[in-house]
Amino acid sequence: MNRLIFSACTAIVIAGLVGVASVRQTDCDTPLGEGDFRQLISAGVPPVRIRQLIVSCGIDFGAPDVAALETRVRQLGAPTAVVAALFPPDSPSGGAVWTSPIDRRKMTFVPSGQFDMGSPAGEMGRDEDELPHQSRVDVAMWVDVWEVTNSAYRQFVLSRPEWQKGLVRSELADSGYLKSWDGNTFPKGTDNEPVTSVSWYAARAYAAWAGKRLPSEAEWEYVARAGTTTAYWWGDAFDPKYVRQREDRDDGEKRRSNPWGLIDVTGGVWEWTASVFKAYPFVSDGRDDPRAPGKRAVRGGASTNGAQFLRLANRNSAEPNATSESVGFRCVQ
Repeated sequence: MNRLIFSACTAIVIAGLVGVASVRQTDCDTPLGEGDFRQLISAGVPPVRIRQLIVSCGIDFGAPDVAALETRVRQLGAPTAVVAALFPPDSPSGGAVWTSPIDRRKMTFVPSGQFDMGSPAGEMGRDEDELPHQSRVDVAMWVDVWEVTNSAYRQFVLSRPEWQKGLVRSELADSGYLKSWDGNTFPKGTDNEPVTSVSWYAARAYAAWAGKRLPSEAEWEYVARAGTTTAYWWGDAFDPKYVRQREDRDDGEKRRSNPWGLIDVTGGVWEWTASVFKAYPFVSDGRDDPRAPGKRAVRGGASTNGAQFLRLANRNSAEPNATSESVGFRCVQ
């Protein structure tokens, strides 16, 4: 659905002040633009219905960050209740859930904390680059419950045409970028499958568009472990029932959710991190600087990989412009 059709849907909402529940999430291929938003405000659509539309369709004014988006929304005369929809709840507790307004992705709150990073010497299948050490995540964060999906990524490329297949510069993504897509269309029936064949640069651009960022390698392992110290978040023995299968749906998602509510954090697809792949211990040595040269760490393993690659401590890396059908990402905020 293009912007013209989406605006027509908005006009219908305005004309009848009907419940936004009638506008299905799948009807919103692009987020709510500034023009749509201005019409809703000027027509006096109730704040609760505007909030519903933001949650259903997302919102994108082309602002560089959430703070700039807030400023513009306020300038348009949005009620406080609408502005509040742009931000997560105040003083959340661990496990709280919130839907990000731009990309409509469900996120869970993870408090800061200390954890054991890497793997002990006796862990089966461990590699030498997994030196065990204590690490600390100093800042609490919101984390995507699922890996970014094809449908979410499509919203991004429709909003940012420079990241559409065939338009991306070669230094930002190799020739395999969005390999299975036909233009801006992903394969039928894969709406909720993780988007893959995206480079680190592309993943980072998506995160910035959504008002988020990629996790550091330490943050990734911290949220994946979810307080556990075993090889896998469910224990030391590999168990395939915790690894994503294509036919898994509701019950499968419950099995594949770690103690902090993250789904497919291992065994979905490999996930890009913000960090340059460097030797442990993990320290603040510039490895998370987006301008730093070198391969970036990817974590988590794919469902097609063997058990040793799905261990929480397992590390891998790739050039930032490389793409793979087994590599995707999730974001934090």
